[in-house]
Amino acid sequence: MRHCTERGFRITDGRLSSVHRDGFIERIRSIVTAAARSVAQLCPLAASIIMSTSVRMLIVAVIASVMAVVGMELIALRDGNHTNLGTLKIVIPISIFVWLVLSLVLRQRPVLLGIYVGFLSPFLGGILAIPPYGLIMVLTNLAICIGVGIVTGVLVALALRGWGDA
Repeated sequence: MRHCTERGFRITDGRLSSVHRDGFIERIRSIVTAAARSVAQLCPLAASIIMSTSVRMLIVAVIASVMAVVGMELIALRDGNHTNLGTLKIVIPISIFVWLVLSLVLRQRPVLLGIYVGFLSPFLGGILAIPPYGLIMVLTNLAICIGVGIVTGVLVALALRGWGDA
């Protein structure tokens, strides 16, 4: 028979006695409860940061994809056609990528910076999309690409004005 008086429980034949088992279980329960409270205090902060970032990224992705479709449709309408799905499968992911990266620059910045970034965005997208052809397409449709880029930059800058470093 072993006694563990400093812990407040008694072990007899390898088992806790029923009287001391309840105290031991209560002690473990209180430790787990305290740990759960500590984690619960940290989780809302982490959840709000993750949610804020997710919402920000989703807003930017929606703006970028819609404006990519608008831009490609305007370019196609100049020739009297509509944009085909194959072109959009290339342009939309590149536009989303470019604007998610550029959104890091536009957070908590003046809307005027959105105009500058929007002006440069078609060139960056043209370099990333099928390298020689993408840039040639941007240069041959310069007014449409820059106009759509500036509008996209302003929309993204306006959408991100409420977000800080989160």
